[in-house]
Amino acid sequence: AAETDLNLSMTLDKFDCSYTVSRTGLKKMDADMTFTLAMGVNDPVSGNMNLSATADVEMDMAINATGNSVRVDYPNDLNTFRDYEEIMAEMMEQTPSIDDTALS
Repeated sequence: AAETDLNLSMTLDKFDCSYTVSRTGLKKMDADMTFTLAMGVNDPVSGNMNLSATADVEMDMAINATGNSVRVDYPNDLNTFRDYEEIMAEMMEQTPSIDDTALS
């Protein structure tokens, strides 16, 4: 049986981070990064496919609290959100199947 090879890689091309600190502590953090994702598929039946994507990300964060002053709140309705398995099952139901005999 022929096997399909899948190669995935991620390269962090740039990561710059700066912090703003005052007498009372950390106030702000900014980060800029660039990364590249690459995927290669080598399939003896359908051939090779290579995909790559580069992303530039800029983040600006205000630090409102640190240490014991940090408060974390969660939404009251978390039980109403669909989980990953439910979403994937719905997507699979909506995706048309491919009849292998039609490809021959």
